[in-house]
Amino acid sequence: MARSACPPCTTCASFFFDDDTRILFATTYDGDWDSYINDFATKIPELMDLLFANIEGWPGIDSPAVKDFIAGHQIDAAGWFVANPQVTVVDTRRFQRMDKALTIFLDQMAAHPPQDEATRKALDTLSQSLAQPEGVDY
Repeated sequence: MARSACPPCTTCASFFFDDDTRILFATTYDGDWDSYINDFATKIPELMDLLFANIEGWPGIDSPAVKDFIAGHQIDAAGWFVANPQVTVVDTRRFQRMDKALTIFLDQMAAHPPQDEATRKALDTLSQSLAQPEGVDY
């Protein structure tokens, strides 16, 4: 069984339970490791303690020893692919909000076209620019 929980800085966090004998907490994040762990402690502390309460040695998310516990059990990935290494999760969420707002704006402008030529031309240029795909930049 798998579940997902993602504090704001995470890219992905999943929990896998294996016949009630093992748990795998697989996660990726961008930014500073300490800030990432602090997000778990401040944003989803009850969930963390619920998930790990029966794990041998779990000190509790509020314990000063929790970072040492996590570091002692973590395994770094042998390989990793990031489609957009220059874009953080925060950037992606901001871009998604901007896309939604821009789509609404353009739809409203299409329903009520501007009367002046300069505004119409600027909106056409913007629409064409947004519709033009760019190559992948890895």
